[in-house]
Amino acid sequence: MSKDIIYWTWSKCGESLLKSPKIVKEEKEETPSESPPANITEERFVEQNKREQNYNKIAARHLMSRGNINPFHIKNNYVDDISVQDNFLRPKYTNQE
Repeated sequence: MSKDIIYWTWSKCGESLLKSPKIVKEEKEETPSESPPANITEERFVEQNKREQNYNKIAARHLMSRGNINPFHIKNNYVDDISVQDNFLRPKYTNQE
């Protein structure tokens, strides 16, 4: 009993499977006139893997706060809030003045 391998392909009835030729990129030799200037960093020529690319994308995002923010206190800073609290919200001892 022979076991023949069956290949399933998407094609019309009677058409045979045609494989495209593999394209090989030609490497050209670098001449001194084509070399990059000395002030360009070598990082441009280093290949990055997917982990580094994703890390760079995440690092380039704008920072956002996590949590609830009071919309009335967006432009205030902590020092101003404490001074307002001291001046207006804490009770004053009028008997000692």
